[in-house]
Amino acid sequence: MAALRIVENRSHTTGVCCAYSTIRALPSDYRQGFASASLARVLPSLWLILVSVLLMLPGGCGPAPDPPSLVLVSLDTLRADRLGCYGYQRDTSPNLDRLAGEAVLFEYAVSQANETVRSHRSLFTSIYPTESLARRDRRLMADRLREAGFATGGFTDGGPMGKDFGFHQGFDQFGEWGNGLGMKCRQALEWLDGLPQGRRFFLFVHCFDIHAPYAPPAPWRDHFGKGNPSTIVPKETAEICRRIRGIDSAASGEELRLDQDDRRRLSDLYDGGIRYTDEVLDRFFQDLDTRGLFDNAIVVVFSDHGEEFWDHGSVLHGHTLYQELTHVPLIIRIPGMKARRVPVRVGLIDVLPTIFDLLGVEIPDDAAGTSLLPLIRGEREERDGGPLISEGMEVGHYSVIEDGYKLIRRPDLKRYELYDLRKDIAERDDLSGKQPELVARMNQVMRRHHEALLALPRPGSPKAPRPGEQLGPRTVDRLRELGYLEPDPGEEGSDKKP
Repeated sequence: MAALRIVENRSHTTGVCCAYSTIRALPSDYRQGFASASLARVLPSLWLILVSVLLMLPGGCGPAPDPPSLVLVSLDTLRADRLGCYGYQRDTSPNLDRLAGEAVLFEYAVSQANETVRSHRSLFTSIYPTESLARRDRRLMADRLREAGFATGGFTDGGPMGKDFGFHQGFDQFGEWGNGLGMKCRQALEWLDGLPQGRRFFLFVHCFDIHAPYAPPAPWRDHFGKGNPSTIVPKETAEICRRIRGIDSAASGEELRLDQDDRRRLSDLYDGGIRYTDEVLDRFFQDLDTRGLFDNAIVVVFSDHGEEFWDHGSVLHGHTLYQELTHVPLIIRIPGMKARRVPVRVGLIDVLPTIFDLLGVEIPDDAAGTSLLPLIRGEREERDGGPLISEGMEVGHYSVIEDGYKLIRRPDLKRYELYDLRKDIAERDDLSGKQPELVARMNQVMRRHHEALLALPRPGSPKAPRPGEQLGPRTVDRLRELGYLEPDPGEEGSDKKP
């Protein structure tokens, strides 16, 4: 991909136009000097002005660049600390690392939910997850951008990101079948190729290639952990993890015991999925660049939530609000903007206001997030907003991050946990018993949030469509493949792959 293009053969007329404009801007005594000076004296001065103008104005006085389009990429289930640009030692993401080196990377982005539906719904509305599910008539990001004149195309990996869950809303074209990022990218390119030249667009691409079951194709399947004697089969990893979590009937029967080799195998396969996704995404960006669409697009790469690998005693996601599930990557490449790392905690709830600010689209008055553009430009050193809240799937399960501290309310254990993320990013040292006043103050934020949610219409299950609606059979099959539903007993031993 081309991070920077040098435009050659600029118009001579453009340079003279700029020089003339610059001379006109000089004080009158300088202009009179040009008028009365001999040709020998004027030419060197004019030459210096011409050179200065051409150096200072890379676009000359030519037409302004077209307003940018938007490419939004969701790499489902990707935890931030498994990418090289976030400090991971394994080479899982060479291409994303390179993109991050050309972009704005937010070091501490926080997801507002620990599972797919709620997190994406919150990002697409810039309101918190429970409220976003309750307010079914809320316009999503695609609705608003289509109203602003953008062509809108969404291509997701189905299941919880399909039409049955309302994620087609606002898209001119929406594709949810054909599993995997490679297929999604091909569908997206076909759609883009059909747009009129110069049409401004919003493209959303989503994939589950990193999500369980951890089954990347060869050679990425065995890219990490070569020589591991574990006999775990990749396509069975979702069911294995369900048994570890004790979910539904998958936990019945003999207790599942994994040794250290088996645990490493699960983690290695997850990393292999990241490396595979990194390769496919790079080819997609190259295809956009070949079409002349990459350089003038705002490109946002993020994840909706992370994944646990025994960080706090279990696996998968949706059950806790610890960092392994809520700390997610957020990378924004902006045409003409210098690369930088922003060491400030921000939320996925801030993505919509930031994108709209960059695109020149009106930010909704009731957005709970805030534009991060002042942070991106270096005009501020802190996020202009309140504490960052994340919601679990269980009623009353929240976390609040404020001033570097994180308070977690665990309704299952009827307790609070307090961590200093500046010193304890792994959340091992619970300070709740040592700082009761801080716990009480941050708990007030949770209480106000909880009371506001109680006043909303009852949204129902976060993994169900509107009351009375039924999930289609293909959606059910996809949910089973991803481990959200119990495997179909009639498909035992099937070679069906996600």
